[in-house]
Amino acid sequence: MVTPCASELMDPAAPAHVTLSHEDQRARVVIVGDIHGCYDEFCELLETHCRLTDTIILAGDLVNKGPRSAEVVRLARQKRCLAVVGNHELASLKGVAERKGGASPEAAQLYAWTDHLQTDDIEYIRGLPYTISLPLHGAIVVHAGLVPGVELDQQRPEDMVSMRNLVQLTPVKDSACGASSPENLEHAVMEYDDGSEPYGAIWKCAACGWEAGRGGPRPSCPRSGGISVPPYRGSEVDIAEGIAWATRWTGPTHVYFGHDAKRRLQQQAHATGLDTGVLYGGELTAAILELGKPPRLVNVRAREMYVVPASNKATHPPAVCSTKAILDAISSRRHIFAALSVALAALGIANRQ
Repeated sequence: MVTPCASELMDPAAPAHVTLSHEDQRARVVIVGDIHGCYDEFCELLETHCRLTDTIILAGDLVNKGPRSAEVVRLARQKRCLAVVGNHELASLKGVAERKGGASPEAAQLYAWTDHLQTDDIEYIRGLPYTISLPLHGAIVVHAGLVPGVELDQQRPEDMVSMRNLVQLTPVKDSACGASSPENLEHAVMEYDDGSEPYGAIWKCAACGWEAGRGGPRPSCPRSGGISVPPYRGSEVDIAEGIAWATRWTGPTHVYFGHDAKRRLQQQAHATGLDTGVLYGGELTAAILELGKPPRLVNVRAREMYVVPASNKATHPPAVCSTKAILDAISSRRHIFAALSVALAALGIANRQ
């Protein structure tokens, strides 16, 4: 069986970009960072900081890795939350398809939680847009980021769901006018341990979805050969020459995004990163937008560390303690204490029992 790529599983009738009506923006707008299945924290945030009249927008990655992903999706639907698609929503749709078609043992385990999704839950995920614009607030919500210098309808889907950094480009003049610059097309690096697709594959799949009739403009890459090429391309991985995209975003639209838990809360002049690592024992953070008032941030603490961050795993690998190692440690401590007692006795201040 050939499993469809993730973007092909999105609803072809759903728009790629959504603009909220003025009515939906007149009430407070609450933009919530990555939830990752942390249902209890999501409930606490809604109960503590949200009102019934609020428009709630989730910045993608509602699911995966955390303890109760299916329940997060169901609650989001029940509360009529809007949301943008993240890389983990795309990966989960692929996981659903793979489990139905006979997945590998690893994929079967990783996406076992999708068995608890109802049909309406899956349709909710399939219909998510890449961005939600809030013109009254001069803001836009996207999961991962936007590349500076690229119009919204020309942003690549894989950048909007996966990028964290920018890499500066040197434009290449192609022999055929308008041919896509190769440096903008290929960058086959991405996390694989969470079920995500190789970077670059998502763009291909999105193009396939567009051909199948999904709403919105055709996904395309910036082109050289007579048309200006933006100075950057997006990158998922943290490479030496990469820079945080939000530091180069100059507005005027303010971007609210998630995806980058490693950098935690990001507050730039025209961009705010809301993924503060609730999955890793941090916080679930939200931005509250209210007309006539400055935006403010609220959060709730994680109830536990559900996943150990990869950096911690690398820096502090789990200790493997054999019986011999434990006995050696005890013996070593005994020698230390014995030597200390001798030294103290020599100074005449040894404890007397």
